[in-house]
This record gives sequence, C-alpha cells and structure tokens, in this order.
Amino acid sequence: MPTLWFVPDGRVPYTSHGPGMPITLEEAVAVFGTDPLRYLGRAAPSLQPDAPSEDPRNVIVELGEAEGRNTLLPEPGFYWAVSLDVDDAARRLQRERMRR
Repeated sequence: MPTLWFVPDGRVPYTSHGPGMPITLEEAVAVFGTDPLRYLGRAAPSLQPDAPSEDPRNVIVELGEAEGRNTLLPEPGFYWAVSLDVDDAARRLQRERMRR
C-alpha cells in the first residue's frame, strides 16, 4: 500500500511527524488523480530546506518496492503533489473512504 504523508517544509529527518497513513492505490488515484505529481526519488525528500515550517504544507505519497504500481505511481519512491494542499488532500481521502 502507498503511504500518504503530510509534511512541513524543512530538512529530513526534521520533517517527519508521526507515522504516515496507509492508502490503497484506488485512494491514491482519488486523492491525486487530477493533480500533477513530481517524482522525488527513493530517499525521503527535504522540501524548502532553507525555509522550514512548523505546520505540514506538503502532500507526499510514498510507494514501496513491493507495492503495486499504476500510471499515477509508476515506480517506487516518493512523489510530491506540488499544487495540492494538505486540507484538500485530507478532504479528498475522506470523501473517497466515505463512498466505500
């Protein structure tokens, strides 16, 4: 299963706040399907390392080596939803989970 992370700006490991949220590939499509994702690589990313924030501002999805793939998440690693904010991502996920 992919893992959804809401992370603040800053350097790793200071951007980690608790466990990520496991989501299905179908939920990932519902949350990210209309927003561009930028592949950041296989290592946990630092975002805006010179301008750290206290509150989560970034929506990241992580796909592990042994997890399924699709056109949205074609390879293992971390993806950043550049134009999606945390509140919108949480609402989309909640809406998708309520439909099931």
